[in-house]
Amino acid sequence: MWHMDAREAIKQGRVRVDGNLTEITFRAPGMQGKEADMRVRVAHKTNDVYIWTLEEKDAAEWKQLLKLEYLRTAEK
Repeated sequence: MWHMDAREAIKQGRVRVDGNLTEITFRAPGMQGKEADMRVRVAHKTNDVYIWTLEEKDAAEWKQLLKLEYLRTAEK
């Protein structure tokens, strides 16, 4: 995966799909402003529900930074 960040720097990452889970790992400035290992995970719960999380590697653990739940609803 290739991505341009807010400072127009190109970032490269690895995408892995395992069933209903898509995982993207890359390096980017973390919460302390230094380059860190980052991970985005998208869990597809149903065709209308999925969970998006952003995590930063902290030593041997992944620390959750952001989490969004997407719910698709019918138009009215």
